[in-house]
Amino acid sequence: MKWVPFLLLFISLNLFSQEGFQLTENKKTVVPFRLINNIIFIPVFVNGVELTFLLDSGVSETLLFSLDDKQVDFNHVEKMKFSGLGGSVEIEGLKAVKNHISIGKNFTDSSHTIFIILNEDFNFSSHVGIPVNGIIGYHFFRNHPVKIDYVSHKITVLTEKNLSREKKNYAKEPITIELNKPCLLYTSDAADEEDS
Repeated sequence: MKWVPFLLLFISLNLFSQEGFQLTENKKTVVPFRLINNIIFIPVFVNGVELTFLLDSGVSETLLFSLDDKQVDFNHVEKMKFSGLGGSVEIEGLKAVKNHISIGKNFTDSSHTIFIILNEDFNFSSHVGIPVNGIIGYHFFRNHPVKIDYVSHKITVLTEKNLSREKKNYAKEPITIELNKPCLLYTSDAADEEDS
């Protein structure tokens, strides 16, 4: 009977490890992107409908603020109010849970939460020059190593096996994760290099 706690721990670890985006075929996937004003935009399928999302590692939740006349059926929707979106006024919105998101050929999340902002003033498509439907961040980067190639405009989502092959080509930089946001540690060595 001593093995029962270990079995339960193994099962619970497997259940929690399946949360969020997964590589369904257990091999890397390549996602093309558009680069406008140093901002990355990627195609994202939300419940089967293709939309364009800004990719930002500093955003903790997935936000949707425009559909551009596209019809998306969201799952388990409830009303809510947002605060802290660039002002002190609360903004009405929706929370939709258990939505299917896919990016690239085999990078999917079958239980994704999306926060939908109903205020049309929040949409910044006109400032970018292309239709932008939302922002995705932390959840995209959370479970897998990601390589961004700004020259070829491709993002590669890697498996651990792919990463071990890639490691020899890169230098390590220390980072911390604070409130689901990666922060590059700024050392005095880097400051000395800038001063010289």
